[in-house]
Amino acid sequence: MPESLADVDVANADPFRAAAVLSSLAMFASYLLPWARVDGPAEPIEGGGAVVNLSTTLQASVSASEISLFPEIVVGVALAALVVAAFRWTIFLQFIVGVLGLAAAFVALIVWAIISTDSQSELVQVGNYAGLPSSFSPGIGLWLAIFGAIGLVLSGFASATRTYVQVKRLQAQQE
Repeated sequence: MPESLADVDVANADPFRAAAVLSSLAMFASYLLPWARVDGPAEPIEGGGAVVNLSTTLQASVSASEISLFPEIVVGVALAALVVAAFRWTIFLQFIVGVLGLAAAFVALIVWAIISTDSQSELVQVGNYAGLPSSFSPGIGLWLAIFGAIGLVLSGFASATRTYVQVKRLQAQQE
């Protein structure tokens, strides 16, 4: 009786599994690094509703904990992918890791789009700072989150494809 393809757990070492673990760890590390840099007309704001005076140039870093919700979603996805890659690596879960990577990349790219906009017409709030959009630029933590998410996409889908080909080859040999 043939085993369901979704339940096949390949016993040999999978380099894509290690890549998924490393990508997840990179995404965890991104939370500890600045996600944005402020270098231009901006002002720290506290409590919201304050009038922003753009007469001074500010230089600062915006940590992931100052940006609401988005970095936490990326870290949550990294945790889920790490648990899957560490404990069970079936073809279905490999595909799920790829989909989780797509979700994390989408969230990180939303933050990147907000930070790197070229608009000069309106104020933008990034973390605890408000200013012109040109005053903000992506930080190393954001880039690490984006590349970690891309690593999850590649490792999840590549591993699922590799496992599928191996299983089909084994089934063909058994027939």
